[in-house]
Amino acid sequence: MACIVRWLSAVLIVVGLIAGGCGAGALVSPPSTVSGLYVANRSGQSVTVYEPSATGDVAPIRTISGTSTGLNVPYGVALDAAGILYVSNGASNSITVYAPGATGDVAPIRTISGANTGLNGPRGM
Repeated sequence: MACIVRWLSAVLIVVGLIAGGCGAGALVSPPSTVSGLYVANRSGQSVTVYEPSATGDVAPIRTISGTSTGLNVPYGVALDAAGILYVSNGASNSITVYAPGATGDVAPIRTISGANTGLNGPRGM
């Protein structure tokens, strides 16, 4: 059984992908360069990152957007223990994967897509 990594609120919650179960020692902290609240912006074709303690009308600390990103109606985001970002793209039936701390019009380090994946309008991660 695998554990899934997510940031669910302004508080960073890290759950590593661990083979064999989720013991008390399964939680690890990500590198400090990737901490934050990650948000998929479906209509904006972007992922924005905010400080964990952000409140009010605050600008993101990082934004992934642009033609090189492969984002296509992004719905869900997840991070693994190493800070690698996974984004589900509903319109292109794909998962794009980004390096820790990625920002700007950056190409994914890999993309999961194709008929064998079984992806069909993925929304959550």
